[in-house]
Amino acid sequence: MTRPCPYTPLSTPLSGSARQAEARIRNLFQGPKRRPPVWLMALTLLLIFSCGGLVTCRTAASPPPEEGAPVFSLTTPGEESVPFSDLLGFSGTAIHTVREDLSDWYEYQIRLPDGTSFSLADTSGLMYHLDLDGDGHPDLLAHDPDGGWLLVWRRWPDGSVRSQNLRQAAAELLGLEGTPWELVALTFHPQDEMVSIRSAADPSQILLTLPLSQLLEAACGGNILLASSGQQGEDLIPLSDTLPFGTYAVFREGLDLDGTGGTDDSVTVFSYDDDSASGPLTVVEAALGTGEVLTWELPSTGHPRLLPASFTPSGLQSVVLVLEDRYSNYGAASCFVLAVEEGALTEQVRLGTWEDNADDLAPDCPVIWSAYLHTRPDGLQVLRVPILYDKWHQPEWATLSWTQAGWDLTRDGYLTDTETVTVGPGRTLTLALRCPIPAPDDSSQLRYDQIQVLDGGTLLQTITPDSFTPDSRAAFQGFVAFSPLLDYVDVRDIDFDGSEDFGVLCDTTHNEAHCWFVWDEASGSFRYLTTLGGRLEVLPETGQLVEGWWTDGPEPVYHALAYNSRGELVLVPSQSDGLF
Repeated sequence: MTRPCPYTPLSTPLSGSARQAEARIRNLFQGPKRRPPVWLMALTLLLIFSCGGLVTCRTAASPPPEEGAPVFSLTTPGEESVPFSDLLGFSGTAIHTVREDLSDWYEYQIRLPDGTSFSLADTSGLMYHLDLDGDGHPDLLAHDPDGGWLLVWRRWPDGSVRSQNLRQAAAELLGLEGTPWELVALTFHPQDEMVSIRSAADPSQILLTLPLSQLLEAACGGNILLASSGQQGEDLIPLSDTLPFGTYAVFREGLDLDGTGGTDDSVTVFSYDDDSASGPLTVVEAALGTGEVLTWELPSTGHPRLLPASFTPSGLQSVVLVLEDRYSNYGAASCFVLAVEEGALTEQVRLGTWEDNADDLAPDCPVIWSAYLHTRPDGLQVLRVPILYDKWHQPEWATLSWTQAGWDLTRDGYLTDTETVTVGPGRTLTLALRCPIPAPDDSSQLRYDQIQVLDGGTLLQTITPDSFTPDSRAAFQGFVAFSPLLDYVDVRDIDFDGSEDFGVLCDTTHNEAHCWFVWDEASGSFRYLTTLGGRLEVLPETGQLVEGWWTDGPEPVYHALAYNSRGELVLVPSQSDGLF
């Protein structure tokens, strides 16, 4: 196991067993014909006890690098190339780049048996060489403590090379449902190869700490980087072929697609690019435990993702293929439910905008790629599918479920935008702004009908347009959500107390007014303060606010406001016209 990069020479490990380490330490203090250095021992014990409180939060140094592993030394902007002799059974070169912001980036190039070079990994994070499967050859692990992700690159028994994002496995292991990056964050402890699974909403909350090996066992899917062309022997002679350029391949194991009760089935997806020899093509292969391989094809391409599902009470598992459009700048995708029926891999339903398909339940609904599964109380699952309303808002969600009458897609009828507000040191609240979606024949425009203030998963308060009395000088239009050129929600500290406040757009006339709500620490909630117009300017150095208000003239009138001794926002007479 190697230390995280870049290498630091300021740590000196004690090699050997714990008994040997203890003997060496004792020899420092108990040499023959020497007086016991009592003062030194006392000082040492004092230092040990004073550091005890740091044990749980320290970043422990890793042991020295294994023989043949790259050792990086660059700490200033630039690039270095370091060879390695054994990584997943390959030799190659690791390119370490230190960017201008002093962030690190690593590219691992491995040499294949035919002499060609293949890019194994291209990533940031702390890099480790660990033998994860006990085959005597180090695997690669990358960890980003700030981002909370953990990636591994491993050799499979068939000789293929695959990568896995362990955040997905962590969420599934805990039974959490949703998009993994919104659920959990991971912290890797290299000194004992343990992983802490933390809440993404509250990173200080540790949900579970477990060995890395246990998390790897729970990881049933990932990406295929080098496809196997045959079986390999015990000497780990590489027999893998590179995939065609532009091909994306994913896999999922541990499935029961044929209803035998055993989880010995697997699914592999190859999605070929437009310029490949196959043309735009996606091929799904289901390998059953019986040895039979079933195939389903789609004459299109994308970035594939697989979700195992149990939709029907028959006990048969399905797989959901989420295929993201390669060229979309907003994550457009289509979803396909595939199942084994009568010896064939068949398409049950599809969602998206694929032409010439009368079975599409949502032909005019642009689906987003972040669909996820939700388990109902009866144990059956439904697919939660995000549908784009427009590029300025979060998507509307719909639920795909199996019923006795067939497949059903039910739309929520609203979307929920979110903003974060930081109140006090280290406390971040979420604003969930719900917006009902008008019917296609309804000319009404988007408005938020409620704002929920959430602390993690706890609801603190709900604000609605009729729960306060707005200022009469503004033409109150409700909580406006239909003007993409204006800020729906403005988050800033406008009362200079160190906590952020928020204003919701309520008037889209010249004044562009916002209803402002300020954080009240005593009540632990937001309270309505006032309505301010124009592009509000906050001046912390003078403790003033400046708003622009349109009257009858060709230009807005600017009002300067400040807080009096009672905490009330009042006009600064010398800088305004007295309208406020």
